[in-house]
Amino acid sequence: MLKDLFYSKNITENENIYKEINILGIKFRHLNIKTMYKSTKAQLDKKTEQLDLKKEQLRIRTKQLEIKTREVDFFKKHCDITALKPADGELRDIQLKVLEFAKNITNEISENGIQYFLLHGSLLGAVRHKGFIPWDDDFDIGILREDFEKFKQYCREKYTEIDISSICAHKLETMNEFYSFVDEFLKKNPNTVLFMDRGNICQLIKGTNIYEHINLDIFPFDYYKDDYSFDEHRKYIENIKEKVAKTDNTKALSELLDSERKNNSNIIDKGNKMFYGIGVSIKSAKQFYDVSEIFPLKKMEFEGVEFSVPKSPDYYIKNEIGEDYMDYPDIIGNPHHLYNRKFFMSENNSDTIEK
Repeated sequence: MLKDLFYSKNITENENIYKEINILGIKFRHLNIKTMYKSTKAQLDKKTEQLDLKKEQLRIRTKQLEIKTREVDFFKKHCDITALKPADGELRDIQLKVLEFAKNITNEISENGIQYFLLHGSLLGAVRHKGFIPWDDDFDIGILREDFEKFKQYCREKYTEIDISSICAHKLETMNEFYSFVDEFLKKNPNTVLFMDRGNICQLIKGTNIYEHINLDIFPFDYYKDDYSFDEHRKYIENIKEKVAKTDNTKALSELLDSERKNNSNIIDKGNKMFYGIGVSIKSAKQFYDVSEIFPLKKMEFEGVEFSVPKSPDYYIKNEIGEDYMDYPDIIGNPHHLYNRKFFMSENNSDTIEK
């Protein structure tokens, strides 16, 4: 009985340790400093041990990265980039499908009087590898404005169009919505050539879903006045970007760019200078392209197939990529379109996307 009236004991509550004293039914509590110190020290020692372990793991990984970096640097120094073997596995399968797709489309539009020429990685691949860059997985072509409008009309008559006028396809934060929309369209129209006007560029795609599809990107080019400087154009494009950021769907983007182009006196029907349409931003380019260096077009081999390329591919690539385009880039081995599709799938984790 007396034990119930007089006692002292430790109590743990909300991770705190208290000393509870009972005198004639009146209870007093105070923090058990000694016990609390031991507990806190033990926790601190454990955290310190975990931190030391993570530091050691980081040291090992840093060392491994340094070794890998030296290996890659050695590889870049002693292996001729033009002698690299083609891709293999899944990536190579995609490349060959893209090649066949591009060959058929470019043959069709050429037969209908529409001139095109290879761009970006496709042109670089033709010059440096006589085909795909081993880690590339898409195909890009350019078309002058007059033919570009003919091309769009041809595609609308020839192929099924994906109407994305109410979808925003030009902002990173809406990419998942755009990909989901295209994914559903591909599933409803498997292995059908589909046309898509994205406002600033056009695409032709074919496949069964957003992951298992191939595409051809088509970029418009305009002529510019001789006395219009490239610095002026850069500033103008920055202004256009601010306006584009305020548009929330493809229809609004198309209307904005059409209006800007028609009201810009520096964009002309024919001239000695040419560059991408105003909705396309190529930050690395150093100047307008001299038309005499692009036309007349010529043929160049790409994976055993002849495609149209600028008259001076070297001139074009140096302006866009740089003088060192025959050297290894900083990042190699990452097929960005294939990666983006897989990233989209993992982010959505949706059963509707067939693997």
